[in-house]
Parts: sequence; structure tokens; C-alpha cells
Amino acid sequence: MGRQSAFGKLGETIPSNDIHAISVSLPTWNSTIGWGARNPAILDRMRTGYPNFFIHRLIDELAEKIVTRIGYKVHEDSTPTNRGSSPELKWNLGQDVFLYHTDSSPHTPTLRHLLTTTHIDSYFPLDASIMELYTRDFVPRVTIASKNASLVVDFLHKNGSNCVQQIYYPKGSPSQNIYDKYREEDGGYGYLLSVVSKEPRQAVAFFDALDVAKGPSLGTNFTLSCPYTCDARLKLAERGVDTMVLVFATSQYEQAVTFMVLYAIGATFIPMSSKILASEAEYFAKLYGATASISSGKDREVAAALEKSLGIPAIVPSFSLPASLSPISEFYLDPNDTFDLEKGLAIFSTSGTTGLPKGVVHTRRSLHGIARKDFGTPPYQAGNTTLFVRNSLWVYGIMIFTNCLHTKTKMEFCETVFTPEFFWERIKQGGIGLFCSVPSELQALMEYYDVNLRNLPMKLREQYDIGVSRCRNIVPAGGYISEGVARFWADVRGGVPLIVLYGSTESGIVSRTTFADGERLPLFCAGELRPNSEINLADGEEVIRAHSRRVFTYVVENALLSLPQIKEALVLGVPDDADGQERVAALILLHSHASNLSLGTLQKQLVREQNLPLFRLPTVIRFLKEDESIPKSTSGKPKKKEAKELYFDLELDEMRKDSRWEVGGLPRLEEDGDAQVAFAAWAMDYV
Repeated sequence: MGRQSAFGKLGETIPSNDIHAISVSLPTWNSTIGWGARNPAILDRMRTGYPNFFIHRLIDELAEKIVTRIGYKVHEDSTPTNRGSSPELKWNLGQDVFLYHTDSSPHTPTLRHLLTTTHIDSYFPLDASIMELYTRDFVPRVTIASKNASLVVDFLHKNGSNCVQQIYYPKGSPSQNIYDKYREEDGGYGYLLSVVSKEPRQAVAFFDALDVAKGPSLGTNFTLSCPYTCDARLKLAERGVDTMVLVFATSQYEQAVTFMVLYAIGATFIPMSSKILASEAEYFAKLYGATASISSGKDREVAAALEKSLGIPAIVPSFSLPASLSPISEFYLDPNDTFDLEKGLAIFSTSGTTGLPKGVVHTRRSLHGIARKDFGTPPYQAGNTTLFVRNSLWVYGIMIFTNCLHTKTKMEFCETVFTPEFFWERIKQGGIGLFCSVPSELQALMEYYDVNLRNLPMKLREQYDIGVSRCRNIVPAGGYISEGVARFWADVRGGVPLIVLYGSTESGIVSRTTFADGERLPLFCAGELRPNSEINLADGEEVIRAHSRRVFTYVVENALLSLPQIKEALVLGVPDDADGQERVAALILLHSHASNLSLGTLQKQLVREQNLPLFRLPTVIRFLKEDESIPKSTSGKPKKKEAKELYFDLELDEMRKDSRWEVGGLPRLEEDGDAQVAFAAWAMDYV
């Protein structure tokens, strides 16, 4: 409360010092949120409230005396009392009061008899007397309250243009003429009004400064102010209303639980990066019109900053697991309590690898439709387990997640920092049927196997080989995978190829292969086109215009990554000052055991070993040092635009003078009689 008036401080009774009061003072916006979120710091201050939630102080004192004097103890079926009462005595208030004596006491039969024979289900007489007392001056009180409300509305209309977005009150509203038709001649417009601020922070400041009683209650005979906090905003059954919730959850398990909760109540899930800055989060909160945030761990600081700057409620749930879980045997679904399929289900941000990131809204209908096509396929069957090792809440990840929910497929989350060692030790145990990861991670897993597992004694290595061969569905997503990595996963699993898919954040999955395709399709085929889909090929950052021809970067990257010395490679185009077109440039990270390469040696190796035509050969190369790396998004996708700005920020002439780059031309036939080079030159004219 702004000036801590006579209505009291946090947790005091309203009216003040009234032991029988059923209203409690929650004087600030944050204290109201804390009460709704069951924040112990708020609950510990509260000593009164509506009987459904609080035990009357006199009953609490009586309970203490009973426990102290004669040793009554709690019945197993009773519900918890409020904080401060005896932990040995609990009762169910609002229906009956249960006090069960120990069986050894001689008073047990008498007490039970009294409680069962003297109960009268009637209106409490003193309550009836109080209600009659309040009705005596009801008409003049309502008249005064209505006039006061009208004055407040007039004041806000006149002075609130900078902060008031809308006032909900019959007077001055578009429907006042309808209200006036039924209003009595000397009647007013009522004493209930709602004010919507233009900015959340304005609502918080307005509410905190009000010098009136504040608390979660209705029907008081004094002025009461109640804020519409997160609890009210998350009641989302209304059709056509999207409620945006930012989610700051670093743990995969926490993300999964949060998604299921928001999925169930009809909110729109907006995952935020764990590395996001408070200023960036504030930008997205304003952009999406977020009404709440959910956070855990270190991200609580970002959520708290949003609450302070924008007034967005920061919800900090508890994710602790119970000691045991009991299956639900019976449940009822109300067919009328459903959500509009056009409501937003999730907003995903594009990776920003080829341009500025953008937010993509997926409705329930769009994601349900895409995901339903996979129901009943081998990965999604009872008894299978899907292993999640990184942030799974992106477009394809969310489809895997919802499919698992709908098909009762077990989900397992990696709660530690994911490492290749963790994966191979877990895969050795068996039971994993589906695993999805980005290409760079699949390559790291391959390298770990080659270095640490391939040369183990046969009996030890077989445990890993058997475990991974039973994982029949391994899905690379988020980028192009090299031929060498693809062949490794097929070989180590007895010839079973990877599931290849093509799609985008905007469209979802456009095409994909399945386990049933087997070796029927070529290694890098993206599968069959989904129904009602159409593909148009266009040039972009994946295509380089060199030597008057189109060079697809993934073809060159695949050739580079197939060479044993190269660990990582990124191909992009840089301006060619000779003919106004582009040169094929490459960022290359060598394996630690590899010897140095020169541009000329690399070109010949690409021609001889990978049959790469001359016009596709890189002519600008930068070999990365140990402390340098290819920029990647949080999902592991390379950021080509950022890589170009970071490593190719000089003109071509300047690169020629700098030892960090090698700039050259294409091999010449007169300098090399190699038949393969001759073939490559010929291919340059006909491919």
C-alpha cells in the first residue's frame, strides 16, 4: 500500500485488528502475485482469510490446547491447516471438523458420538444477524458508492490519457445507451469498475499507490482494490485469446513440464535462450505482448528484471518429483472445455543463420496436423524410449514431444551437461528407440567412438554396438550432415540409415524418410514430399555464383568433410574483384593429429579423391586456429552471416597480403598432367 493507511500492512486483517475478519491485506501487486503463487515469504505473513483457505485463529488456538492437553492426532484423510497451527492436528474446514483421538484413550467413543449426533447443517445464526445488519443501510451505501465510482471514472477519462488504455464501466462506454434503458430514474451506474493500463508497469504503480484496502476478496462493505495478476491472466478458456508466456528454463525436464502445463491451459509457449540478456528478453516481451514468465535456475534474474521493468509476473514453480508416482485410473474430459485450434500453441525463433531472426507462430491446428502424420510409426509405440539430450522445444523437437505424449512413449531427459561419454554409456544400457540431434553433435559422437570405443576388446565394444543397433531411429536435424558421418551411423547400426528430413521453422517438416525406407532411397535423399506441399528452389546463401555457374555450398562442404584431415568446414561466397561474381571460400578446422594443408594440395585432393569439378573448388581458404571456431547458434547450426563478418571482413587484395588467408586460382592443365584434374577441367564446361 502506497502510504500504509489504516487498512494495514502485508498480512494484517481487513478491517484492522478484527479477529473475525475474512479479508487479508495484500497491499502491493507483487504481494498479490506471491499469494497466488503460494510464495512462503508471503504466506508466512498472513494470519486471516476466507475460511476455505484459512483456519480461524480461535480454532487454531483450540487445536493447540487439545494437542497439548490430551494428545489428539490427525486423521489420515484430513487436509492441511494454515501455517502456524500445530503440525500434529489437521482438519478439513468448510465441511466438517474431524478430531480423532488415539485408540488408547477412553474418550474416543464419546467424542465420535458427539461429533456425529450434534452436527446441524444450518446457517450460522450470528452470520444471519450480521447480514441483516448490513442490509439496513444498503440503499444509501450503494448510492454513495455508485456516485464515488462515477467520479473516479470521470477523473480517469479527463486525466489518464497517458496511462489508461480502457475503462470498463457502463457510464461512457459504447453500450451506455443500452444500460440507460433499464436504469432506474434515480439509479446510478454501479460501483464496480476495471481499469486497463497501457503498460504493465503503469498498472503496478497505480495499484501500489492506491490508499484503499487491497486483498483477494469480494462482497466487503468498504472500498476494495483487486489487481488482475498472473492467476487471472492464465484463465484461458476464452476462444480467440492468445496469452503469451515467456519460458526461461534451462533444464530439459523443466522445459517439458512447463510446456505440458501451458499446453493444457491454452497458453502460448515461447521458449527463451538460457544465454539471453535482460535487455533482449525485454524486447521479446514487448514484441510478443507477454503477460507472464516462467523461470528456474539462473534465469530467474532475467525474469525478475522483466517483472521490475514491465510489471510482467515472474512465476517460479517447483519442479521437484514426488517419491512415487501413481497412475491415474479414471479421469473425465469435458468435451465443452476445449481450446480453439487456431489459438497459438508456440512461438519459435528462427536461428538467424542466414539473416535476422524472426518469430514464427504455430497454432494448435498446424502442429497437431504435422505431428499426427507420425502417429503409430515405429518410434512412437509403447515400450520405446525417446532420449532428449538438448533443448527439444523447437519445431521438430516439439512434434517428437507431442507424439510421445499422444502415443504413451516414454521420454528420458539428460539432466547433466550432455557429453559423448554420457550418450554412449546410456546407449549401451539399451532401450532407446529414438534419438534426435544436430549434425555437429552426431559428428562428435562418431569421433568419440573412433577414438575411445572402436579399439576396445571385442566383448566390451559389442555392448555399445548392440545398444546403438537397437536404436533404430536416429534423426539429424537443423543442418546438412556429411557423407562420412552418415555412413558411420549406418555402418555401426548394421546398415540402418539415418532418418533424413527437410523442413524449416516456418513450415515444419516438408519431407522426410522413415525407418521403412531403409536402403531404398539414396543416402542424402530428403524423403517423400508431404501432402499439400510444394517446393520451389531459389538462390540464397546456400548458392554461390562462381565462374558463371551455381555452386551449392553443401556439395563442397560434404567433399571437404569427407577428407580425413578435416574436422569442420563451412563454405560461403566472397566477392571476386576480377569479374564481379563470387569466389568459393572455406573456413576449415583441422583435426589435431592432421598435418598442415596448403590450398593447392587441398584442391588436388578434392579433385582426386572426391571427383569435385574445378568450378566448385575453393580458391579462398582460412584455416582456423585452436582458439578459433565456426560461429554456431544454440541449436548447433553454423551462422554463415556472422562467420563471413568475423573471418572474411577484408577485401580480396588485403587477404592476399595477410598470412591468415590463402588466396589462389584453379589448377591449370599445363601445370598438372593428372587425369583427374583433366576430368575436372572438362567437367567445368559441361556440369
